[in-house]
Amino acid sequence: MREYFLELFYIIFFLLLLFQKMSASSAMLYIIKFLINLLYIFPFLLRFIHSLSCFFLMSISFSYLLFFSFSFSLDSSSFALFLSFDHLNKTQLCDVLH
Repeated sequence: MREYFLELFYIIFFLLLLFQKMSASSAMLYIIKFLINLLYIFPFLLRFIHSLSCFFLMSISFSYLLFFSFSFSLDSSSFALFLSFDHLNKTQLCDVLH
């Protein structure tokens, strides 16, 4: 992981030198300021991403819970209705349907 950050640092450093026509010291200061600002922003960004992911996970789990509870209630009620119709004779079935 550290190697990726080092490579990213080098890429940003050389891009600043190439496109901004900065000296090496000013490019270094620019990157250091950027990293310091990133350290200030990172905890807030991390909390925001965490709360957003928790919200999505809770909404997905709630929708699955509603779906499965609704499908289970339909299955159990139709099964109970089938058992009750199975044990009734035809006259009782007609009384139930009316």
